[in-house]
Amino acid sequence: MRLPLIGYVDGNRLEALERTAFLVFMRVVGIFLIFAGMRYWSSIVGYVGDESEALWMLSAPRQVVTVFYAVLLPVAGVGMWFGSSWGIGLLFISLVIQFVLEFGFTADFPSQWPTIIMHFLIIGTYAAFRILNRWQQ
Repeated sequence: MRLPLIGYVDGNRLEALERTAFLVFMRVVGIFLIFAGMRYWSSIVGYVGDESEALWMLSAPRQVVTVFYAVLLPVAGVGMWFGSSWGIGLLFISLVIQFVLEFGFTADFPSQWPTIIMHFLIIGTYAAFRILNRWQQ
């Protein structure tokens, strides 16, 4: 299956390829965020493999964070899917919250370094696409 090159105008194939790659990146991240949010929703509704991960079995701080991410991540995923800047803004808010949880509430929350690194990679890739776009103009 060939992806159509978005913005292929006046023979500028490199710019069209960059736009298509950016759109594919945003959509893949969007799907990833929607499924990550669904993992939190599964805890809320009790559809988890281990009963200790169900919302009613979690401590109060973890319940708040679970509900927060159950709302934030799917909304950020939809924003990323549509290619809007508010999707990456919500992802950045998620990164800040992860930092606060990692360094401020170490007793209540397990270490989430893989999640923090993934946030940095996504935001860094987004920034690289935006810089490349500005550089081409």
